[in-house]
Amino acid sequence: MNSTDLAPLEATLSSLGDIEKSLTPLLALQERNREKMEAMSRGPVPEEDRVDLKSVAEVNAAIALAIKTLYFVKLRLQGVPVTKEHPVRKGLNRVRQTMKRLRQMHTEVPGGENKKGVGVGEKKKRREGGEEEEERGKKEEESRTKKASKR
Repeated sequence: MNSTDLAPLEATLSSLGDIEKSLTPLLALQERNREKMEAMSRGPVPEEDRVDLKSVAEVNAAIALAIKTLYFVKLRLQGVPVTKEHPVRKGLNRVRQTMKRLRQMHTEVPGGENKKGVGVGEKKKRREGGEEEEERGKKEEESRTKKASKR
């Protein structure tokens, strides 16, 4: 074998090394968070030793996304068709949704409103199809029928 035959393998090994370097701080942070949580479960701890649960969730989600992405790449390299119904694809989507929800939690201000000025409860009503949205829909329907009858 000549060196050109080994170039893709060397590039892959280099990329895996880069991935490992990128994951090392996340894994170290996860370990520190685990130790802090164990200390908290044993009894009261000073404020500076408490763990922020949002950051724990973010770290865990980032690690889960990295692992699932690597497994997805492995399957694709093996020629496995990873369709929308494949469990790995579903897992990736689930982790992405979790990360999206975590980001949304960070945009919410403790006073009950998010950065856009929409109350959290109102946002929920809109999502669930609350009364306000029903009234808005009725008014739009009425205006459409009035316009149609004028023609």
